[in-house]
Amino acid sequence: VWDAFSYHAQPAAGVAMGVHTDPGLLTIKPLSTVPGLEVEDSEAGCWVDVESALGLDPSILVIFAGDTLEKWSHGAFPSCRHRVESPVGAQPRVSLVYEMRILQEGAPVPD
Repeated sequence: VWDAFSYHAQPAAGVAMGVHTDPGLLTIKPLSTVPGLEVEDSEAGCWVDVESALGLDPSILVIFAGDTLEKWSHGAFPSCRHRVESPVGAQPRVSLVYEMRILQEGAPVPD
């Protein structure tokens, strides 16, 4: 499933999309040219600004494990908790996302 999100620039920092995990197997997205994507580092107890850590380079792909992969792998690949901060300034944040999902209801889940 392809999706696109647009976050309008705000005069002050704030939450554009709250903390969540994605329901599918994997989420694949190119980095944005505007910072805002943050992932939880549960071991350090903090949030990491992905674009600041990796650069504002849309040729870099970020891959998240989703809820289904966490369940199927019995926790070996935990679902990535992430959030998006509002862009500050004049430039909006545009995010393209591909979510690999199982669309068939009742798909078998390993025990």
